[in-house]
Amino acid sequence: MEGLDLLNALAGMEFSAYVAIAFLLYGIRQVFNFKKEYEALIAITLGLVWVTLEALGVPVHIILQGIFIGFTSFLLTKGIKLGEQKLTKNK
Repeated sequence: MEGLDLLNALAGMEFSAYVAIAFLLYGIRQVFNFKKEYEALIAITLGLVWVTLEALGVPVHIILQGIFIGFTSFLLTKGIKLGEQKLTKNK
């Protein structure tokens, strides 16, 4: 029965937290370019912030939506910057 519980957790909001924190960690790493030694510490800090927000009553879907919007904005900014670099390189 534990395997079925794991599948339900993976399909539910519990797993979404892990994916969201992974995306946050990736974005933070891209922006601040910190050493890999600090990656675990930052991931733990993000997890603690996540749990604290949940404990304060912030709905999970609100947190996920905010992360999604922020990460999408980050990727769009990177894409625009890459496009500008390619345009100036071709001139």
